[in-house]
Amino acid sequence: MRTLRWMWAPATVLGVIPWALWSVWDGRPMEGWGLSRWLGAWCILNGLTLGGWCAWLLTMVGQGTPFPLDPPLRLVALGPYQYVRNPMVWAAWLIVSGEA
Repeated sequence: MRTLRWMWAPATVLGVIPWALWSVWDGRPMEGWGLSRWLGAWCILNGLTLGGWCAWLLTMVGQGTPFPLDPPLRLVALGPYQYVRNPMVWAAWLIVSGEA
């Protein structure tokens, strides 16, 4: 539950605002599920999975949250944090790429 209180900001920026812009842009849904839509869905799904994994690691292992006012108390060097300094940026990039 601790993770859920900070999630309104990324959910708004990565989900609500793009959806609102898309819905007023044309109003018509795109037809069919071509290769680009499948690739976009793959990117969004992987971005959500990576972001959730990172948030879980920061909450459970780091004993904090990704929110700057409640940072982790312990260093997290597991999972994607072994290879990348900030994998949540990669998760956001995947989500935005999939939406594009």
